[in-house]
Amino acid sequence: MSVADTAVAVKKPRVTLWVLRVLVTGVAAMMAAQPILAGMYLSGDFDALDVHGEIGTAWLGGGSIFQLVAAIVYTWAGRGSFLPPVVGVAVLALVVVQSDLGTNRMVGWHIPVGVSLVLTQILFAIWVYKSAAGRARR
Repeated sequence: MSVADTAVAVKKPRVTLWVLRVLVTGVAAMMAAQPILAGMYLSGDFDALDVHGEIGTAWLGGGSIFQLVAAIVYTWAGRGSFLPPVVGVAVLALVVVQSDLGTNRMVGWHIPVGVSLVLTQILFAIWVYKSAAGRARR
């Protein structure tokens, strides 16, 4: 028997990571739909703006909260990286700001904040599927 066989197993984030992956992927999909809906509105489909607003406020707001909770559980109970809660807080804060900018028709700020938000979430979605996300914290 080797030393590695007798070492105490380090708890890895398994279930918590899969829950985080599902939520991050769902939020990323909703965010990816937002520029498409905005483009549809600009192309003359005026109902797309209502859908864009609904997803941006209710769905992304709620999804970002669930994503943050899953990130905290992944880090705390699953012994995962500290990165997801930090990104989760940033995304939730940007979603709140973005929703307010859109509601107040501040398009000059709404578009660049939206681009940064979508980019951040897509990069987060890529990260949660990398092997680094499955490694336990020491």
